[in-house]
Amino acid sequence: MWDTVFRTETGVPMMRSSLESLFLGMELHILVISAWADLLNYEEKFRQKGSIARLFCSVNMLNEDDYNKSVKTRSKTFAENMEPVLISTDMKKIPDKSLIFVPLLHDDHFYCVRFNLRDMKVEVLDNSAKDVSVKDKYNKRPEKLVRPSVYKLQTFIVTQMHDI
Repeated sequence: MWDTVFRTETGVPMMRSSLESLFLGMELHILVISAWADLLNYEEKFRQKGSIARLFCSVNMLNEDDYNKSVKTRSKTFAENMEPVLISTDMKKIPDKSLIFVPLLHDDHFYCVRFNLRDMKVEVLDNSAKDVSVKDKYNKRPEKLVRPSVYKLQTFIVTQMHDI
């Protein structure tokens, strides 16, 4: 059950039990998303020249308790967790005109926040068909991830990552 089937290039282990979470009706295991992000980042090395750069983050960019902390603390944690993502993709900085995908988990529900640095947009990608209010579904996590503004986030990400 805990057999390691493979490891990604960056060392994310993929256990047999994690892969079994892909069965219909099962809750997706966190390692599947992290391994998928590694795979997509690897594929980015072969993207068509001139196409928009994409960066796929692991699930642990911010943990549950980080959302209750100050904006400054959340930003610092996010930047610290971005460093290994950039290192694993051989990026020195995030390209100015790129898409950054950050998977989030809230109440056993995964969704993705996409930072579109080209068009200065933040979008929530969610396949859930649950009839739940936005407040209950996300508990302001997307807003807390990007507060105080998209421009400041873009500036923060780009300036913080120049030094990595």
